[in-house]
Amino acid sequence: VMSYSEEQVKNNIMNKIDDLIMKNPYLAILRPGPKQQWGAQLKTFSNGSQIRGESFGSSVRGAHPDYIFVDDPLKDKGGMTPEEQHVYAMTVIAGMAKRNTVIGYIGTPLDNGDLLEQLENNKAFMFRRYPALDGQGNPLFPHLFSKDELVAKEAEVGSFAFSREWMLQRIDPKGQMFKDKYRTINETEE
Repeated sequence: VMSYSEEQVKNNIMNKIDDLIMKNPYLAILRPGPKQQWGAQLKTFSNGSQIRGESFGSSVRGAHPDYIFVDDPLKDKGGMTPEEQHVYAMTVIAGMAKRNTVIGYIGTPLDNGDLLEQLENNKAFMFRRYPALDGQGNPLFPHLFSKDELVAKEAEVGSFAFSREWMLQRIDPKGQMFKDKYRTINETEE
């Protein structure tokens, strides 16, 4: 499991795993025994499996896991450039994969040309987008937010933040000077 920083890995992922396993009686068999490591960045299980948390950009060569999940690799300010992120994803992360390794990237798009857009345009990757509202304006996850709550959230944070953080759009469609529906130039794939 990877996230942008070690702190993010610890707080957003590894601590959630602790809560899930320690508080759920059905998962008691997964709780660590005296021979298992159970720290902020590494959790080992009696069946030999492990969950390792690392920051995006860290040195992890040599590991060859069955699953690699990268959560929020992008950062609003500072950090790696989109090119550095892409090189890291295609060399270090892809280099860890063995034949059947599943690699998943989860995150909020930030800018045109960012890593998530590069992966979206790479035919080797399957891409899915799950915005807060579907194409008809209905909540995609009504158990998290009702339509009224989402309308109130957009009023609270503004159109740009709502478009990016909840609708997963890099550009606020309400603020676009040239709307996609008026595009008439034929674009060819390279």
